[in-house]
Amino acid sequence: MVIVDSSVWIDMFRKRETPQTISFYSLVGSESMGLGDLVLYEVLRGVTSPERIEKVKSYLLKFTVFTMGGRDMVLEAVHNAHSLRAKGFQPGTVDCLIATLCIYTGSRLLTSDHHFQPFVDILGLELAG
Repeated sequence: MVIVDSSVWIDMFRKRETPQTISFYSLVGSESMGLGDLVLYEVLRGVTSPERIEKVKSYLLKFTVFTMGGRDMVLEAVHNAHSLRAKGFQPGTVDCLIATLCIYTGSRLLTSDHHFQPFVDILGLELAG
């Protein structure tokens, strides 16, 4: 499974060609793709017209949407945040939940956000693309 971060979805909807959007299009036919519910929120929050919201929402809901909260996931995310803080990194809340979802489920993350690098280096998050 590949979890797609909001940075990639936003670039796709803005028709930006990046290494990550190219990877998305090459993976989408051969890999299971999904996103977290907070990523769904982040992407839809940035869409301004009601017609566009419906179009983007309809597209995103074709993919598996994972719940990023819940007791077990939150406790694991807290553990990961403390582990990173002990190494001198202060991860953002949503980034920590996204990375934890990937680590917890054994999924790879497709992102263009450099904030995930400590999760890769310290916690073993695997990136896609």
